[in-house]
Amino acid sequence: MSEAAKQCRKWIEAEYPGVRVSRKSCRDTAGGSVSQHSSYKSGEGSYDSNALDIFGPEELDYDAERAFVDEIVKALEAHEDAWSIRLILWNTTAHYGHAHIDFWPTCLEHKWCGRAIRPQWRYSDGTIRRSVNPDPENGTYQGPQEEPELMPRSLFEDMIRALFDIDQDFQPSATGADYWIKLIDSPDDPEWLDFWHAFTKQLTKETA
Repeated sequence: MSEAAKQCRKWIEAEYPGVRVSRKSCRDTAGGSVSQHSSYKSGEGSYDSNALDIFGPEELDYDAERAFVDEIVKALEAHEDAWSIRLILWNTTAHYGHAHIDFWPTCLEHKWCGRAIRPQWRYSDGTIRRSVNPDPENGTYQGPQEEPELMPRSLFEDMIRALFDIDQDFQPSATGADYWIKLIDSPDDPEWLDFWHAFTKQLTKETA
């Protein structure tokens, strides 16, 4: 098995409820080359190979299932290197109803299928190593992270005004709230930075 396939499979299942993922198959490809679906170890915990076949939920009709799988493929393609993806087969011969994904490193052993061996794996630079459970070529990846939402400008302004109104002791200078609100657009201004430190300290005290 490979950690690249495992981490990608777990992310897909978490992000796309109802997805069906086929992993293991003890065979060569139709052309006689190594099938990455046969690259798996034996024993407890042997859940993944080095390839995923992605299907939509069973209750979907053909067109809806294709749309479901297409969304997953596009999400993976957007971060293909980060996932250490070697190959995606989708919308091509024998891969219209499901998508095939396999990963770097790629297994070189025909029908490993849980045999008691340390199989060879080839990396994209041609390096060959032996391992039962290789790490992803490009390192661990947990999937794209959402950017944190910024506080709306209007809410930020209201918070500054409210703190001036409710706390008479909060007077960083003789100026009022409007003066500091204008400096929001100058975040590197030393005066604004001094105010920002005082503001966050006071806000923490007020909400404690």
